[in-house]
Amino acid sequence: MATPPPPYQQQNPYGQGQNPYGQGQNPYGYVAPGYAPAPGPMPAGLTCRMCGGFPAVEATIRQHRGVLLWMTFMHLKGPFCRNCGLAVEREMTGKTLWQGWWGPMSLAIFTPFTLIWNMTVKSKLQKLPPPTPGQIPNQGSGQQWL
Repeated sequence: MATPPPPYQQQNPYGQGQNPYGQGQNPYGYVAPGYAPAPGPMPAGLTCRMCGGFPAVEATIRQHRGVLLWMTFMHLKGPFCRNCGLAVEREMTGKTLWQGWWGPMSLAIFTPFTLIWNMTVKSKLQKLPPPTPGQIPNQGSGQQWL
C-alpha cells in the first residue's frame, strides 16, 4: 500500500519572512503571478479614454461629410491625452478635408466651422505634456460615434 503524498506547502520565492510588498501593505489586495502593481499613485485628474494615460483634457473632436443632398455630422467626446487626441484630430480633420466640401451648404458653412473647431481643440491638446502610461484603462474605452 502506497503512502499519501505530504500536504502541499506554498514556497515563498523571497525566502523565509521576506516579502517585497510587506505583509498586508499591498493596496491592490493581491498580486497576480508574474505581475506587480505599477509604482506610484493613481492619477487624480482625467485619464485618456483611449489608453488610460494622463494628463488628459476634456475635448470634442468633430467631423463633417457633405454630399449633394445630405450631410453627416460626427463627433467624439472624451478626455484625451496628447498622443491619442492628436491622432483622432488628425484622422477626423483629414476626412473632413476630403469629404466635407461636396455639398453647397457644406462648402460655405459647415466645413470651415468644423475645421476651425478642430484647430482650437488641436491647440489645447498640443499644450499638454507627453502622456504617462495609465495603470488601468478607462472602462468602455473605444470610439463611440454620436
